[in-house]
Amino acid sequence: MTEPFSTDVIIIPAHNRCAITLDALRALAAELPLSAVVLETDAPDIPPQWLYRNAEQRARGEVARNEPAELPRIAQMLASLRGWSLEQTAAMTTANAHAALPRLRTLPEAA
Repeated sequence: MTEPFSTDVIIIPAHNRCAITLDALRALAAELPLSAVVLETDAPDIPPQWLYRNAEQRARGEVARNEPAELPRIAQMLASLRGWSLEQTAAMTTANAHAALPRLRTLPEAA
């Protein structure tokens, strides 16, 4: 019997609120196999560290959302962790996204 998921892909479900430190997340991003690296923003309630709001800020009504507009900065962080150029990061993560979701290739390029 085959396993339903590749063993080199790690999924951290947001609803479980898995505890992972920023250092551990950075180490994971730096060490994942190239084939497992994609960029996406399907967790709007889990913002990047630079957008994170503490309990006091949230109590004041300040919110932070992980949105597609954050992808360039996330890509730059990944590039620096991996020792890649931003262009290499874009090419590699785009190729991986196309491999995982082939219908993406049919979408028009962003302007």
